[in-house]
Amino acid sequence: MASLKNMLGNKFKHLTVFAFDRLDKRGQAKWLCNCICGRIVSVNGNALRSGKTTSCGCKRGGRTAMTGQTFNNVRVIKFDRVDHNRQARWWCECLRCGNIFSTLGNSIARGLTTSCGCLKAENLTWRGGHPTHGESGRGRQTKEYRSWRNMITRCLNKNTPYYKNYGGRGITVCKRWQKFENFLSDMGRAQGPKLSIDRIDNEGGYWCGKCEQCLDSGRPMNCQWKTRQRQNRNRRGNRLITFNGETQTLQDWAEKIGLTRAALSARLENGWPLEKTFSQSMAMRTRHGRYIGSKSPEYVSWQSMLLRCRDKRLKRYGGRGITVCERWLKFENFLADMGPRPKGLTLDRIDNNGNYEPGNCRWATRNEQSLNKARRSVSINSIRQVEQ
Repeated sequence: MASLKNMLGNKFKHLTVFAFDRLDKRGQAKWLCNCICGRIVSVNGNALRSGKTTSCGCKRGGRTAMTGQTFNNVRVIKFDRVDHNRQARWWCECLRCGNIFSTLGNSIARGLTTSCGCLKAENLTWRGGHPTHGESGRGRQTKEYRSWRNMITRCLNKNTPYYKNYGGRGITVCKRWQKFENFLSDMGRAQGPKLSIDRIDNEGGYWCGKCEQCLDSGRPMNCQWKTRQRQNRNRRGNRLITFNGETQTLQDWAEKIGLTRAALSARLENGWPLEKTFSQSMAMRTRHGRYIGSKSPEYVSWQSMLLRCRDKRLKRYGGRGITVCERWLKFENFLADMGPRPKGLTLDRIDNNGNYEPGNCRWATRNEQSLNKARRSVSINSIRQVEQ
């Protein structure tokens, strides 16, 4: 340890050794050193003796100790760290507002940093004595500003890859909306994070409907805030179908009829006429007052009841003689007697040895059904003990 003690108090350029730190994984000594900038670092002893390490990083690449110096409206307090780009950062005080912040030493020395950001905020709010919207700052752009900027870019910038689908095919932005403040005043804020700007007439442009250019051309207001799902149904490539004087996309017709889009598309591709496609679907939908494509909870319970009572292999149901009364063989009668099925409940027989019939069934939770099964098992065991 004598060799280790000999380094205590030694000065290696900008570093002064004041304590032993530890032995690293390779058995080499590391020493705690005080840098001229005031930062404490742990340095390999060999790196100190060879002159490879001469500072904590504040002097690397020609950097100078800046503690206590003032540049414009910024006073340097102390060294902060070396960032991932191997550049020194310093803690500084803004003399304009008193805020403490960290910035690059190179930026301070070159005069690029003149405040903590408060001066830039003032410049964004006032330019030449005229107020600006203040919604386009870096990292603080609003949703409405991004929508406006993208609208302008794809309609007016010929270098963007989206220009061919917008400006290239005649989609324009009216003169009033080429200024963001007017666009925000007419459109208002988007009332939701998933909303974006959509053109009502997909062949029309981005028109406000109130400027001189729109009034002279007879252009109405053509924009609205809509979700991506609704915008996809307003695309040029959508398949539009007209039936009974109503024109909708294939997806809209599928939702109205109660079928999936794939099922409706398959019918049309197989050559079904529109009258048969839509009228038959509507008749199927209103058979039980439920959609065929999405069965109701009551219908699922009724169907399951019939299946387990007809299957003789199920020992707890059809295998031991549990049946469904004749009235409940029709779903309409079952629904009229049992009523709507509450959420979280399923069909249960009050008397586990009885059949599925009015007066012996109820909507119950799983816990209630389990207790019903437990009482039945206890009663059967009690009977067996008495018989023995």
